[in-house]
Amino acid sequence: MSTKKSDDEAAAATSTEGASFGSMSRIGQQMMPPISFEGRRYEQIMNGEALDLPQRTGYLGVFDDATDAIIAMVKVYDVNFDPNLEADVQDVFFTRMDLDQAGRRILIDNERGKSFAVDLDSLTVQPSN
Repeated sequence: MSTKKSDDEAAAATSTEGASFGSMSRIGQQMMPPISFEGRRYEQIMNGEALDLPQRTGYLGVFDDATDAIIAMVKVYDVNFDPNLEADVQDVFFTRMDLDQAGRRILIDNERGKSFAVDLDSLTVQPSN
């Protein structure tokens, strides 16, 4: 999925700087370090709403390493929200993000214990073990 948002807005969506986590019921989530490989940078999107994405978390941003231009926003998993609860306590963040260079994929685990593999060539997502 591509987006027409500016690179500055994308940078804000991947940053925890100035983020409001709003609730005492949840501690602010740490950002996974970005992964750079073959001229592209892969980053967890911390606030998809800033990019007009349909959900706040569960996205991997793909950026040109040299220019910071957005290449793609990849939805790794669905996050279903209950409108009666605070959004920040329902966010589901990455807990692991590793490069499998030989397999040409990014391996991602989330807070719900689910694992995913993002193919670096097709940018498709598969459940992983």
